[in-house]
This record gives sequence, structure tokens and C-alpha cells, in this order.
Amino acid sequence: SGGCPLQCRCYGSIVDCADRSLKSVPVGIPPSTERLHLQNNMITNIPEGSLSADIPAATERLYLNNNQISNVQPNGFVGLAALEFLHLENNKITDEGNPIRALPAGTFYGFSNLKDLFARRIGLTELQTNSFFGLDSLETLYLEYNELTTIPTMALQNLRNLKKLYLRDNKVTELPQKAFFGLDSLELLDLRYMLLSTIHDMAFEGVKSLMSLLLAGNERLQSLPQGGIFEDIPSLQSLTLQENPWSCEAPLCSLRRWMDTSEVRIEARDRIACYMPESLRGQTLDSLSTASLCQGLPSP
Repeated sequence: SGGCPLQCRCYGSIVDCADRSLKSVPVGIPPSTERLHLQNNMITNIPEGSLSADIPAATERLYLNNNQISNVQPNGFVGLAALEFLHLENNKITDEGNPIRALPAGTFYGFSNLKDLFARRIGLTELQTNSFFGLDSLETLYLEYNELTTIPTMALQNLRNLKKLYLRDNKVTELPQKAFFGLDSLELLDLRYMLLSTIHDMAFEGVKSLMSLLLAGNERLQSLPQGGIFEDIPSLQSLTLQENPWSCEAPLCSLRRWMDTSEVRIEARDRIACYMPESLRGQTLDSLSTASLCQGLPSP
């Protein structure tokens, strides 16, 4: 069919080159392409300026998931200004066992229309200050199942329009103060199934639009700051805290008091249970009286 690369199928503005064992982007993709499927191939690297040479400027959705991309050069994606959705999930080098470790500064420069970035399972261990520079319209960022050990505060703080941030199943152990500072538009924050053991009392300072906070499944999270932390999130509507090994002792008093009076919807509330001390193991936090947990502590 005229105007469609041999390895692909073209349907109007959709070009499907998935599952073709391709090692590079095919030549001759029609200029009218808006959605380009290149997933499940064997593409290994993205040299500077290479994509804009082969991918039409009108492309709005680009699927590069399940390739073997291990090397993204700065400006690798330059010239794709119309892009709104970029799928990079499940890209890891297989032969040298050396996955993408960081996204170089300026990787996405020029992506001023990108709304959704899918970067799950790409082996990220860190992000540079300007890894996301230029993503002025980004609304949803998927970073789950990576190897991040700290919250990439500096990299994130340029994302003024970010509404949803998914970080579950990374290796983060601590939320320092102002961990999400600058994310003025953030509405949903997924911090489930990480290795969190410490949350600083000002960790959520500045997230004034946050409505949904997911903290379940952190198997080292036993306690929260004694002064309380959720009071600092004015627009909070929904919270998860289950599957954490809570130590039902004095430091949890402020959480228990807050749960008594707050109008925030606490999901799976009947599964928020004590792990320590052993005498209370398995009891729900709700089943303990506030008086017993807060014994000897001053009233609020």
C-alpha cells in the first residue's frame, strides 16, 4: 500500500509497526501519522535527533514500550513537539545487564505538549535536576517499578502542571521535608509498596492541591511524625494506610486523634492494624481507644 513502510500497517493516521523485530524506526512513515506503534521490537538506542528524522512531527502518541532501549542521548526526542503521550515502559538492556540508569538532562526538551509520560520498569536509579526540563504540560508521570532510592525532588519541581505522580514499588526509604515542593497542581500521589520507614513532619509541605495520597504496603513504615502530617494537606480527600506494620504506641497518638475527627476518606480503614507491641498485634487502630494510645500525652 502506497506511503506505508513494508514492515508496518497503516490505518488512516495510525501506523502499526509493533512486533516486527525492528532494530530501528522504519523509513517512510507517512507525514500525517498521529499515532505510531513501535512496541515489542528490538530498538536499543535513541541517538541525538534520530527520532525526528524518522518520525513525523505531527505524531501525538508514540509507543516504544517493550524494546531494549538502554541509551537515550540528550535531545534524543528533540523535534517531536506535537507529542502528547510517550510510552517507554519495560526498556532495559539485556545483553550487558546495564539498564537505563538515569534520564540525561534535556532528554525531553521541546516536548512542551506532552501530557502523559510512561516510564515504568526502565531501571531508573536516579533522576537529574533537569531530566524533565521542558515538560511544561505534563499531567501524569508513571515511574513505578524502578530502582529509585530517593524522591527526585529537584527533577520534579519543574513540573508545575503535574496532576498525577505514580512512584509505587521503588526503593525509597525516606520522605524528607518538602519532598514534593513545587508540585502545585498535584492531585494524586502513589507511594505504595516502597521501602518507606521515615516520613518527615514537613514532607508534604507545598502540595496544596493533593486530594488522594496512597501510602499502603510500606512494610517498614511503623510510625508517623508525632505532630501529625496530614493536617498540612488542605485538600486531602482520600488516604490509604493499610498493610503497614504500625507500632501502636504513643507516636501514633496524633494519627489516631486525627482519624477521629478528620473528614478525609480513609480507604480499607478496617485493615489498618497494629504490628507492635506484640500484645496488640492484629488489632485494628480503630479498635484501640484514643485514650489508651495517648496515655500521658498532653491534649491537643
